[in-house]
Amino acid sequence: MNLFILKVFYRVISVLFMSLFSLMGNNFSKQTIVIEKQIYDTPVISTVVEYDTVVKYNNKLPSNKKNILVEGKNGLGYKNENGEEKELNASVSEVVEVGTGPKGVYKGNTTGYGADCKGCSGRVSCKTREGEKYNINESGEYYHDVQYGDVRIIAANLSMFKCGTIIEIDNGRLEPFLGIVMDTGSAMVNSWNSYGLVHIDIAHATEKDKIVYQATSNNASFNVQRWGW
Repeated sequence: MNLFILKVFYRVISVLFMSLFSLMGNNFSKQTIVIEKQIYDTPVISTVVEYDTVVKYNNKLPSNKKNILVEGKNGLGYKNENGEEKELNASVSEVVEVGTGPKGVYKGNTTGYGADCKGCSGRVSCKTREGEKYNINESGEYYHDVQYGDVRIIAANLSMFKCGTIIEIDNGRLEPFLGIVMDTGSAMVNSWNSYGLVHIDIAHATEKDKIVYQATSNNASFNVQRWGW
């Protein structure tokens, strides 16, 4: 086997070991770690290049939230026997989304309603992200969001929570869950305007479902995950 190929193979193995150690760090700056090895009396320099971090600001994300959009990966390289720098694998920059919007942490109460309630048609007040009408009777009480997956449809004060807002809800009676604001009602508006209290109404397929009444709580916590679409 060609001697140079053996050298490169040895360099790759040594760099992989160093990668395991470098992954334990969380540094936003780019650094180069240099390891000197001796192979057949020939000096070899292997390098691990730590990834950069790119920060993107999003005003629809609350200021207490941060998402990693792309995970960073270290790059691998080496210098050959002529001192030329060669790249084995390019580093991948980490992309972090940082929220600049309001924090959106509230206390309030929750209730439940069925799509077949008196005066209800099943059609919600908000349109989907694509601008289409949505009917709970036809499509169910869960909406598939491109970012958060299947989330529960909820009604809220639309002057406070825009259509498409994602809220984490914990009312102490149901398991904590994610809801998406797709509907509204006079009770939600009056609760805020009259008492400064957040009121969320949780959608169900039918009023006959016993869990509708289990949704009632006067000690609920709301944590906005995304403002609007």
